[in-house]
Amino acid sequence: MQGTGPVQLRSPHNSHLDIYARMGLIGTALWLALWGLWCTTLMRARSKFRSLGRRFEMGLVEVSIVGAVAILVNAYFDPTLESPQVALWLWTIVGIGLGLVAIARPGDRAARHTGNRVGHRRFVIRSSPSRQKRNSMSRGKRPNTIDAMAPAAVPDARPHAAPSTP
Repeated sequence: MQGTGPVQLRSPHNSHLDIYARMGLIGTALWLALWGLWCTTLMRARSKFRSLGRRFEMGLVEVSIVGAVAILVNAYFDPTLESPQVALWLWTIVGIGLGLVAIARPGDRAARHTGNRVGHRRFVIRSSPSRQKRNSMSRGKRPNTIDAMAPAAVPDARPHAAPSTP
């Protein structure tokens, strides 16, 4: 028997079949789960933005979903995900979508600092108690015991109020 050497495999000209060929059934299942989870998470963020009336962010979520789906549909007919020209755009869209999800989450730090949430409270940063005491003594006033013992960051009762000067 004469061997012909290793068999040269050709590209299936389909990025999804290429993922199946390289990673097997488990890898393909993870690939599908990644996209299913990404889409459902973005759809939740879209509904959150819609309920808050934030149309710009809702539009960005929609553009991200449509862009990623368009690239993934194109990957059925062309090995586009193997080239950096298309993969760069796909993963950029994925990152933008995940950033929007982080903004939409109610417990996330990024959502608290947008200023558009219902019930958003601003914090007034006050100087240290010793500095307040020095400042009030230099002006000939008796220090206010509440202000002198106030913590460094106290929530202001008036939303969006400018910091008051002592």
